[in-house]
Amino acid sequence: MSKKSKKAKSQKRRRNKAYSGRDAAAKTPVVTKYTAVKKSALQEKLDRYRPIIKPLAITMLVAGAIIWLIFALVAWAF
Repeated sequence: MSKKSKKAKSQKRRRNKAYSGRDAAAKTPVVTKYTAVKKSALQEKLDRYRPIIKPLAITMLVAGAIIWLIFALVAWAF
């Protein structure tokens, strides 16, 4: 056997396990930065109630379209 084939078979595996214990390096804390933004009263209300407003608006549009189609069908029938 040649030297290359022996080396290929016995390659060292890399360590992928995290080091733990008192000798392990300490992890740096995660820093979260926030920035303040000036908003108008209307923008504050929109940001606060957006999760409620969006589905409500979609529901109202769908209901309005259904009502309009019913009235159009009734007007066409008579």
